[in-house]
Amino acid sequence: MNLFEYCVIYKPKENDNKKQSELAKVIVPVTTILAENAQTVTLKAARQIPETYANKMDQCEVAVRPF
Repeated sequence: MNLFEYCVIYKPKENDNKKQSELAKVIVPVTTILAENAQTVTLKAARQIPETYANKMDQCEVAVRPF
């Protein structure tokens, strides 16, 4: 097992019907986890994405950092 940190960032597309002043935001805060590999962490992080972003998954990015 290895130690990882992850977070999920929402990055809205520029051509959406949203104000351009809306910036990327962290929707799952930085979390520490023990896992076998980064792929496992990415899958677990994706499960933490709130339902309000379920139809915007293509605009969500999972950031994983190993230690």
